[in-house]
Amino acid sequence: MIFVNTPYNRIYEVFALEYWLATEKDLGDDVFLLWSTVPTMVCGKYQNPYEEINMDYVRKNNVLISRRMSGGGTMYVDQGGMQFTFITRDSDKEISFEKFVYPVVDALKKLGVEDVTFTGRNDILVCGKKVSGNSQYKVKGCTVHHGTLLYNTDLEQVVRSTTPDEQKIISKSIKSVRERVTNISEHMNRVMTIDEFKEALINEITAGGKRYELTEEERGIIEKMSAEKFATKEFIFGNTPKFEIEKKGYFKGGKVTIGLTVNKGKISATEISGDFFGTISKEEFSKLLTGVTYEREAVKSALQKLQGNIYNVSEEELLGLLF
Repeated sequence: MIFVNTPYNRIYEVFALEYWLATEKDLGDDVFLLWSTVPTMVCGKYQNPYEEINMDYVRKNNVLISRRMSGGGTMYVDQGGMQFTFITRDSDKEISFEKFVYPVVDALKKLGVEDVTFTGRNDILVCGKKVSGNSQYKVKGCTVHHGTLLYNTDLEQVVRSTTPDEQKIISKSIKSVRERVTNISEHMNRVMTIDEFKEALINEITAGGKRYELTEEERGIIEKMSAEKFATKEFIFGNTPKFEIEKKGYFKGGKVTIGLTVNKGKISATEISGDFFGTISKEEFSKLLTGVTYEREAVKSALQKLQGNIYNVSEEELLGLLF
């Protein structure tokens, strides 16, 4: 097994690296990656990020949003943890986790982590609490399996990035997460920095095998693929299933209710109602937003065309209502 060094701290480039290794670069052996990323929300292939993520919080706190090519749930990752990837060329057409998870379980045990088990559909537990979730996709005769490892992840951020901004709910959720989730560093029989742990894990998984460094040319290919595919709003939000939302707010100018239908990341229908005063028709309001990407800056630009046509309700207030 070959370890490929991952010189990136953004998940978009790592996803591009995985895809490139699976579809274009055959190193002649199975591949292992171990990497960390700046704070990022990672949505599964089939998920709606607007339902899974506290968009206002992640925007204000510079948490990136991304989408995997594999299924599963939304997760928060940061540089206090790490992610691993296995890439193998095989003829397996069904999803199977055991082949990839058990080597990680065995390595954790050898590194002195207590009571490690693989259980549920895709989780690794330590002392009965989750430290890893796993997912997988198939492409061009390859299996790409990736998983998380919580080492010293900020568990409060896990909650705040996914929970509506109400302090009582957040406090309850943080307590719940701490009961179900834990960091590996809290269950080791020796103290290791995250870098020491990563190096030891690489050696255990690859049995001290070959290591591969990307060339400047290869990095250029991967970074181009990241910019054109994995980091684009179309890839992240364009696969979002069709959904409807309704937002209601009370302002100096009266009550406003806005209903939106969003399809593949764009607003396809809009309805506004309430007891406010305005000089714009419902049809004109709908026309302002229809076809606009359901993203804060795009909607902000569209709402500026209102030019005060709703009495005592500002464009900024409407933006806050929608996001």
